[in-house]
Amino acid sequence: AHASDSPENAMREMQIIDILGDNMTPYIEKYCNE
Repeated sequence: AHASDSPENAMREMQIIDILGDNMTPYIEKYCNE
């Protein structure tokens, strides 16, 4: 999640990440580090 996101958006992103699981971790790390 980006710092500019609202708390609601941040929670939604965390729920999506939790659903997707570890398979998306490398993509998420790459996306967050760009």
